[in-house]
This record gives sequence, structure tokens and C-alpha cells, in this order.
Amino acid sequence: MNTAHLKLYLAPLCTLVLIGAVFGHSLTLPGPEDAQAYHQRVSAVAEDLPLSFDGWTAEPLPMQPGSMELLKPNVALRMRVSHPDYDQPMEFLIVQCRDARDLAGHYPPNCYPQVNGYIQLDAEPRNWHAGDIDVPGTEYRFAVNDLPAAPERYVLHVMLLPDGTFARDIDAIYKAGADYLRRHHGAAQCQLFIRDASVTRAERDRAFIAVLTAYADLIRAIGSASAEE
Repeated sequence: MNTAHLKLYLAPLCTLVLIGAVFGHSLTLPGPEDAQAYHQRVSAVAEDLPLSFDGWTAEPLPMQPGSMELLKPNVALRMRVSHPDYDQPMEFLIVQCRDARDLAGHYPPNCYPQVNGYIQLDAEPRNWHAGDIDVPGTEYRFAVNDLPAAPERYVLHVMLLPDGTFARDIDAIYKAGADYLRRHHGAAQCQLFIRDASVTRAERDRAFIAVLTAYADLIRAIGSASAEE
């Protein structure tokens, strides 16, 4: 075979080798089935959460219309939580998705302005301590409209990753969704929505810590994905 013929066949041959290498590598990447045991474990813990704890009562509520289609969650719990020391009940939400990117539309700076028309006034990094778990997150303050003296609402928010770490904002969730080795484990978020703006900072913290502590088993389950799964 002369040099001209060799060059003619070499390029297609190299292309086929590269295609084969890429295909072979793709077969080694984790798929949704590799995270199935993890998601089943999280779901099982979510089915056995207490509805009363430390003087608090939790009443299950249906998810907001359209949210299930948006989130496609593995776990979605919405609770009205109340305590005799507080004049109004609050709303606690925890959602765990198989694909971390599905949480983007439910991220408070995206969700409340777009769905409720709220105006974001503040986003303060916070740290809460729920039992033996240190929980970094963000406390958001919203106005219900742009009129002077508009009523305000508080949202205490945490994002949870399957490796047991927490995130304050959506960037870590986007990163998790882009990680081909871990993306099928998804991510989660929990938040406490407080309608009564007269509730003090210390009272807001007390409420959030009480709920996080009561549901610590679920938080641990969400963060329990091993490197082998």
C-alpha cells in the first residue's frame, strides 16, 4: 500500500478508534439505576417523620399546583407547623429531586418573585445548629409588592447535597447537576416560610431549628450517598 492509500484510510480509522473510546468511556459512567438504592433510602425515611415534636404540630399539606411537574421530586413534603408560642402557623417545605437542576425553579430568588410577585429585600447568610448538624443557609426577606409599607415575609432556606454538605445558593446545585459522576443523586432543599413579619429573628431561628432537628434523620439520609453508589 502506497503512502497515498495509507493516508486515505488513516483518517477514518482514527475517527472510528476515537468513537469507540468515547463509547467505551460512556459505558463506565453511572446511570440513574446506580442511584436507585440511595433514592429509595431517602424516600423510606421521609415516610416516617413525626407530626408532633417539642411542642410543635405539623400538618401535611398538598404541594402547590404545578410544583410536582416542575420539580419531579423523589420526596416532596409540605407542612403547616404551629406552636402555642406563635400567633400564626408557618410553612415548612422539604424537596429532594433526582436531578439537581430541577430545583432551580424552586430557588427562593427565582420562585417567589416569579410565582408570587414578591420583591426581594434581603438575602442574609445564616448558620443554624440543629442537634449535632451545622446547617449553613440563607434567610431571605421579601415584600409582597412594591408599595410603601408593603407586608413582609421571611424564608429561611437551605440546600442539601447528597454528599452530606450544604449550600447557601444555587451555584452548588448547578455544579452538582453538571457532575456526570454524581448528577443522578440529585439534591434537596428545605425552607421555612414565615408570613408573620413581627416574629423576631430569635423566634424565627428557634422555629427553624426545631423543625430541622425533628427531621434530622431525613437530612442525614439525603446526605448519605456514598462514593460507590
